Amino acid sequence: MHSRRYGDVTPIYQRDNGNCHLCGESAPLHTYGQVWLYGAQAASVDHVIPQHFGGSDHPGNLRWAHQSCNSYRGIRGVEEVRMELRGDIYEMAEVAPRSSDTFATVMGGLGGAALGAGLAYHWCGQPQSVQEQHQANDRAILGAVAGAFLGALAMALLRR
Repeated sequence: MHSRRYGDVTPIYQRDNGNCHLCGESAPLHTYGQVWLYGAQAASVDHVIPQHFGGSDHPGNLRWAHQSCNSYRGIRGVEEVRMELRGDIYEMAEVAPRSSDTFATVMGGLGGAALGAGLAYHWCGQPQSVQEQHQANDRAILGAVAGAFLGALAMALLRR
């Protein structure tokens, strides 16, 4: 698998045995960079030393990770996030460990956002001017926000 930024990411995937270095779960190579298709479960490359602190794109500073785990980590320390995501210290942490219920709620929200944005944009018709295009974009954003809320709410209610 090739990345414009990192080149061939296969060696990183192989070194980390295809597992997210943060949560320890499988992150298949074919999902790399395809957030649009696999959402939060898409594979990504994480910087051990965050770029914010001067971390480089050298392969020694890169680890295989789920997009959601990578985003969740942000610029926090690797070990702290590993313990939280793997449930080792979730009783002491303010954040619960990753669960399928949380994942379902997030994915329901994302699905609702996509549906809401698409419907809102579709209902606008073909924009004839730049101003109409801006209005269509604004409606799509509002549709995405409303869809995300309703999708997450529906998933939360369905779990009860």
